[in-house]
Amino acid sequence: MPNHVPDIDSTLPFDKTPSDTTTDRRRVGLLVVTWFALVGAAVLVGSQLHGSTSVDHRISVWFADHRSAAWNKVTASFSNLASTFVVIGIALLIVVVCAMRRRWPDVVFIAVAMAGEVTMFLTITLLVDRSRPDVLHLDGAPPTSSFPSGHVFAAFVLWNTIAVIALRQQWASPLRIVTRILAIAMPVAVGLSRISRGMHHTTDVLASFVLGIVWVSVVCAVLAPEGRRRRQRQVPVDSSDRVALSH
Repeated sequence: MPNHVPDIDSTLPFDKTPSDTTTDRRRVGLLVVTWFALVGAAVLVGSQLHGSTSVDHRISVWFADHRSAAWNKVTASFSNLASTFVVIGIALLIVVVCAMRRRWPDVVFIAVAMAGEVTMFLTITLLVDRSRPDVLHLDGAPPTSSFPSGHVFAAFVLWNTIAVIALRQQWASPLRIVTRILAIAMPVAVGLSRISRGMHHTTDVLASFVLGIVWVSVVCAVLAPEGRRRRQRQVPVDSSDRVALSH
């Protein structure tokens, strides 16, 4: 039975065909259209939310009334885990690991997902001016708008892209399970923490979940199949060909 060359993603380069170039352009176009559509929708919704809605206010007050020293430490920890430096650090670590393993499609995947998230968040907050909740803030308020929550948006995109990469690279089963749990638990925990600490309205957090779900879904649909397409181009080689390749 013929042997197979290891995953072509990590070993042998190949030249792109005209069809590949056309497909790449379509993928880039779809990502750009999605980015603008999400920004436009978020700005349209956010511009109608100048302050707290009645529901937002009641929820913020409830969380503020139920704070405790121990709970504040917990919420501070989860907020810090979704801070800019931590998120960038984890993303860079995954990029380095993928690069060392020559998993270039995965490097592009997480880079596009995170770059899209950051630029989308900054653009929306630049165009939307929503004040923070009318409760005591436990963190210093950044100059950006309350809408949407950058912590939640970043946590959702980061941990869900890691879960996808874990599945694509066939990490050990326990690790894949952990990444799936974190993909759900981390954004939820961060969202509750930001509301509890008076830094975001509930609708800010919900908006971030919607943005994250749509953006990650589109990036997965556009970029995640790349590895499968490349693996389909593998050709079986016998042992003599493998020796030739090794030289």
